[in-house]
Amino acid sequence: MKFFDLLLFRIASAFSIIPNIESWLIALLLVFITAIVCLTLGLPSGFLKISKPNLPIHKLISAAVVCFFFPGVAEELIFRVIPLPHITENVSINTCLIWVVLSLFAYVVVHPLNGLTFYKRALPVFTRPIFLVSVSVLGIACTVSYLQSGSIWTAVIIHWSIVVSWLFIFNGYQELNPKKTLRSS
Repeated sequence: MKFFDLLLFRIASAFSIIPNIESWLIALLLVFITAIVCLTLGLPSGFLKISKPNLPIHKLISAAVVCFFFPGVAEELIFRVIPLPHITENVSINTCLIWVVLSLFAYVVVHPLNGLTFYKRALPVFTRPIFLVSVSVLGIACTVSYLQSGSIWTAVIIHWSIVVSWLFIFNGYQELNPKKTLRSS
């Protein structure tokens, strides 16, 4: 299969497969595990703090919708769907593992690079070791979900739910927008 055809196949397959109940249950378990790991690391370190952004509800909803598409869909497409073999492809475990490691590495590294280039106000957050460990844990969860289900949708929901929780419950919005005030809970 030619490279372009392979990419189109992976994208079409990932978007068209509707996850079954088992895949959604695994995704839910992965959200739970990711949340436990990140909370266990983030709360004692002070990186995660319970807070509410001081934003009107329509802006919170708008931001949550935007987060579904970016980073949700965009990053899952770039770091899971395109580089990783789809479950319908006949590839060896070793080949799959190589692509998993490379895609996870790229996924983690792109965050500080994004802070250095396009999203400069996020650089202090995107270079913190606790943030990068949390990103790694999230990337592993999304990778497992995608490889298990063959669908982008479980990975997108995992990614979206963790990011939105961080932004709107655990001080992420304040970390990225330090000049805006928050209401503590």
